[in-house]
Amino acid sequence: MFNGTQRLTSAQMTTIKNEMQTDPNSLGYAPFITVNDVINLALLLNFLRDGATACPVNNVVGAAITTYANAAKVRNTSVSTQQILGAIAQADLITTGTTAFWALFQSLMNDGAVLLTNPDGTENNNAVTIKQAVTAGSGSRTAIVALENRNGSRAEQLLNLSGATGLQIFNGDQFTFSNILDEFDIQAAFLGHY
Repeated sequence: MFNGTQRLTSAQMTTIKNEMQTDPNSLGYAPFITVNDVINLALLLNFLRDGATACPVNNVVGAAITTYANAAKVRNTSVSTQQILGAIAQADLITTGTTAFWALFQSLMNDGAVLLTNPDGTENNNAVTIKQAVTAGSGSRTAIVALENRNGSRAEQLLNLSGATGLQIFNGDQFTFSNILDEFDIQAAFLGHY
């Protein structure tokens, strides 16, 4: 079930079907489509791609399983204040700023986590404030910008789920994947309905 609770819309089913038929990122859907292996198709779409780790699909059809060259980056909805503070070198803090600005920055750092995105996945004012606290072009600014993104799955990219709440991410012993699409969603994408 898409994102654990809701089903795919017709437009989302079309997006998934087109992805698997055209395979624009060469993820290797074709051999699994040929034998209607919807479980491994779901695995390919749900795998969190870091650009270095091969997806652990069951190679029952003789498909060449390769390491993904392209990392799938999606926006983080929030990061811990410890991550933010750990990314900032004291020398990179700006020396200007109003009392109100620093009070806002301090209040953001007093929470356990800082929300970085709006509901549509775009950057919010918290993210802007945090970046403004350090010098542009500094190592701290680069590190903070890097915190705004994380490795994601192709399903997250296709369904534009950056910033989605309630997204379940699983870390197993051998692989990492998002629980966005299941075999019923894949089958529905090809049929056009559930």
